Amino acid sequence: MASIDKYIIKKLFISLVIVCIAMLSLAWLTQVLRMLDEAIIRGASIPVFLSLTISVMPNILAQILPLALFISTVFVLNNMGKDNESIIILSSGISNFRTLKPFLIFATITSILLLILSLYLAPA
Repeated sequence: MASIDKYIIKKLFISLVIVCIAMLSLAWLTQVLRMLDEAIIRGASIPVFLSLTISVMPNILAQILPLALFISTVFVLNNMGKDNESIIILSSGISNFRTLKPFLIFATITSILLLILSLYLAPA
């Protein structure tokens, strides 16, 4: 894998993690507020309450991950355009498909992660 591929995948990974954390924390907050009522009524302890809210996270992550991938890809492409990195890459003689290769690799890896998350972790 060329160094430009590693550079773009690293930027994609960092932005995906940040977007996922932001969206997951917002979704977790809505779940906590909904489950807090049940915990107060039934008198659940704090560890039980936290384990219940954390057990919902794989389902939420499976719903958030495709949108987070899209947002992070757009963000990286926008930053590369603003910093003139995409112009430099294209003017160096690299083909358009070769430029898209890291994005396709990262999308494939994320799709496999989403598949594993949806089929094995979320039902468990």
